Amino acid sequence: MRICLAHEVASQNVYLHNMLVKEWKHTPYSIVFFSYKYHANNFEWKHCACKIRASQNIWLNRLYAWIKIIKNIFPILRNDIFHFFWWCTLCTWWYDLFVLKKLLWKKIIIEFNGNEIRTIDWCKKQNPFYEFIPEQYISANFQNKQTLHAKLQKMWHLVDAFIIPYWELYEYVKDIIPTEKIFFKPHLIHIPTKQKREIYENTTNKIKILHCPSNTNIKWTSYIHQIMKELTTVVEYKELTWVPRNVVINEINKADIILDQILLWDYWVFALEAMSMWKPVMCYLLDDVQKKYPPTLPIINVSIHTLKEKIVELHNNRKNIVELWKLSYEYVSTFHSEKNISSVYNAILSKITS
Repeated sequence: MRICLAHEVASQNVYLHNMLVKEWKHTPYSIVFFSYKYHANNFEWKHCACKIRASQNIWLNRLYAWIKIIKNIFPILRNDIFHFFWWCTLCTWWYDLFVLKKLLWKKIIIEFNGNEIRTIDWCKKQNPFYEFIPEQYISANFQNKQTLHAKLQKMWHLVDAFIIPYWELYEYVKDIIPTEKIFFKPHLIHIPTKQKREIYENTTNKIKILHCPSNTNIKWTSYIHQIMKELTTVVEYKELTWVPRNVVINEINKADIILDQILLWDYWVFALEAMSMWKPVMCYLLDDVQKKYPPTLPIINVSIHTLKEKIVELHNNRKNIVELWKLSYEYVSTFHSEKNISSVYNAILSKITS
């Protein structure tokens, strides 16, 4: 059984590739598109058999992609299972799915990430803080339910499995895609060993809080600034935006708590990476979404209304922070480790190939 991993999001191509090599002794065929922000020799992509340059011009994108795919068509088509990330396949508008599924009898997996299926309708109805989400972010990253329905209706019958890494995403597709085709597979991350992870002890009376927004508008960093100014006597606050990864890791090690986001109702890869480094994470989770995760999820659920009081509470109870260090590492080690994801992924493949 040969597996092709195509496209890249949140390092899942490289992590899943490494897991298959380590746990299954299988080397999948990986395809990745890279842009001007990166380059073909990116160390994370050294495993990729096919690297396709992405231009800012959409027509050049298609030309580059087709030239590269045609050049590698035979090793690509030797694969039995095609696992696409985001919902980008090898062709525009998923024309390749018909060929792969109907003519070549390949198994198809689509793994969602978030923005490609989030709908304005659901978010407006379920998120009490929807009005605070920047309009430009909504227009760029969300779509209406009718548009999503039309897209999924075009391709769901050609796909054997749709994977969601966050339970929030289930709400967008459950009424469009047959439930037997929807599978939950948590994101896979690299988890450092306990022996190699250095734990910094806070020797000050202030809580060290780190905020690393990839988008200051959607993470509502301006509001966080306001709260932190009111808590200068109990908080040592640091913010990092678009800095090298090694700098971020160094500062995560020094922090007591990682403050992720307070608007977006679920937790994502950055929160997982911080938890794997023994750091508790504060972010906003919808109650209905949180209930779908294991009860041991140690995320500190905060909102616009509760952020300030929760920080003061943790400042007054330092033992809780130390306990959350341990719970955070144990959680990701259990649910986001290579061993666990290997088992989940194997169950999915067994289901669609039986």
